[in-house]
Amino acid sequence: MSLLQSTFSRQDWLDRVFGKNKSKRSLNLAKASLTAFDRFCTSKYGTDSESLIKDLRGDSGDKIYIFLSNFVSFLDDKSPRTIQCYFGFIRSYLRSQGIKTNVEDIKEFVKFPSVLKVRRKPLTKDIIQKLLDNSKENRKALYLTLLSSGMRLGEALSLRKKDFDFTKEPVMVSIKASLTKTREARETYISNEAKKLVSDLVKDKKDSDFVFTDNFDIIMSVNLEETIFSELRKRCGFVERYECSNRFVVNIHAFRAYFHTIASRINGTEYANALDGHTSYLGQYYRISSEERMQMYRKLEPHLVIYGDNTEQSGLLKDQIEVRDKEIGKLTNLIMEMKMSLDRREKEFEDIRGELEKLKQWRQISEKYELIKS
Repeated sequence: MSLLQSTFSRQDWLDRVFGKNKSKRSLNLAKASLTAFDRFCTSKYGTDSESLIKDLRGDSGDKIYIFLSNFVSFLDDKSPRTIQCYFGFIRSYLRSQGIKTNVEDIKEFVKFPSVLKVRRKPLTKDIIQKLLDNSKENRKALYLTLLSSGMRLGEALSLRKKDFDFTKEPVMVSIKASLTKTREARETYISNEAKKLVSDLVKDKKDSDFVFTDNFDIIMSVNLEETIFSELRKRCGFVERYECSNRFVVNIHAFRAYFHTIASRINGTEYANALDGHTSYLGQYYRISSEERMQMYRKLEPHLVIYGDNTEQSGLLKDQIEVRDKEIGKLTNLIMEMKMSLDRREKEFEDIRGELEKLKQWRQISEKYELIKS
């Protein structure tokens, strides 16, 4: 009997899944895959998964591929992407149990449902306004943060008060590497529209307190927010789903897509990807100075405001224009005054020149008179 371990226990495998990138989401998906796998084994074969794995472990034929094909068919109530995700985890789990599979054989025996590439419908300001108008203040703060920063929901829920720098204009948000999907730290910004609500939300909080949740389990917080948004969507009447999918057209993750679309249009796709948190673009983005990055966001911000053209940012721009107009008006008045003064001086000069001409004429007359006398 060999003293060396040739397979991993189920818990060992789950620990390895989590240890790969420290993602609770990946861990939960792996657990969900195992739950579906256990249900499949019991429903299809009337026995537990461990017994079937022992049977499959000694087979060198195509039995494993027929087994996996049946598993995919069992998941027909899931979306195509979910089926592929579950299959990937179960294939990895079987590998940990000493059962290897070949990619070419999988292609031959296992048929996956096609992933339909449905064109996503963009959110409109009218839709967003209705959602915000029917939300509580703390949710408005969260939604405006998502809309104006490009953050993922889980990233926003992980933020603490100390991650917001309210001394910067615009407000800068620092997202730690441990909180991001890509495991790379980054900075983004929120609009003045969001700033007002977030400031009210954190004024009585400690620096270490979460801003948008009280739950230390971020996965649970994400699930809760999705449930709350589902109720909000229902109240607002936004119940349309995409074709052949359970995904709603209006969903909380569409806020990030809204930001990405506008940021791409104003500052380019690479800029939008950098603020979204796509790793391949971060290096290039951070070669730009901090002041330049803030300036780029200031250029973008007016296009992110939700409540019409009379938001604070638009008001600031209008104030700046009014100040410039006043300055131009003052300069115009000064020029007019100088011109009038110059005109007066020219008139005075003409009068003096006239007097000089008269004096010259009198002098000539006087000289002629003196000649006559002599």
